[in-house]
Amino acid sequence: MPVLRPLKAIRAKCLDCCCGSAVEVRRCTVTTCALWPYRLGHRPHKAAAVGAQPPMEATGAHVHVGQWLGE
Repeated sequence: MPVLRPLKAIRAKCLDCCCGSAVEVRRCTVTTCALWPYRLGHRPHKAAAVGAQPPMEATGAHVHVGQWLGE
C-alpha cells in the first residue's frame, strides 16, 4: 500500500465513509467530524488566507484609484 499525503489520505477516508461516492462526500453533513473541513482535498484555512485579499498590484486597483481621482 503506497504512503499517501495527508490530504489524499483524508480524501480516501471520506470516500470510504461514503461508500466511494464523491457526490456523497460533497454532500456530507457530519460537520462534527474532524476531517469534514478537509473532505474535498484542500486546506480550507490556507485557501481563505491566500485568496482573501490579493495584493493591489495583482488586481491593478492602485492604478484605477488614481484615474478615478483625476490624477
